[in-house]
Amino acid sequence: MSSKNHFPRFVDEETRQLQLLEIGRNESKSNKFHDDEYEKLLTLCELYGIPVGEFMFYRLSLALARELYPEKKKRGRKSKWNPIIRSALIMQIERTIQPNRAARGVAWACKVLAKREPWKSFLEEKDTGDATSDPGEALRRVYYDSLKDHEVTLWQAKVNAFESSGRDFLPTALMCVSNPKSN
Repeated sequence: MSSKNHFPRFVDEETRQLQLLEIGRNESKSNKFHDDEYEKLLTLCELYGIPVGEFMFYRLSLALARELYPEKKKRGRKSKWNPIIRSALIMQIERTIQPNRAARGVAWACKVLAKREPWKSFLEEKDTGDATSDPGEALRRVYYDSLKDHEVTLWQAKVNAFESSGRDFLPTALMCVSNPKSN
């Protein structure tokens, strides 16, 4: 976007109403007033890169609204636990669990994985997303939180579709865990 000095200027609503009252019944002045405002709107569309068309003023409204009222950003540092990594954790825990042995459930699988790469290095990095000093417990908490996360659930559906085609998602996902800065 170029500097604000190149933008057309619009009078405030109160002044605009007074000007329209002054113009009154003089139709040519009234038409010129509206034509000037229309030209300013076209200039704004051009400045925002909006092509002339049926919905150009709608697009201009959205562009201005996004500029004036942007979505609030989450506070703090971005978490390294993105949906892909959470999906990989869920998959690996579920593949590690031994359902025929009661003592080899989620907590056990998390302790085992916390000692293995890439999870060991991943947990050693800052921002585990958990205040606990036990890496297995940190994985367990992230696992259960991830099961409730809608975005992770969507990723799990994509993963299941990917794997139903005969391909294994886990090696690719574990590369994301090994190198979280790249995703």
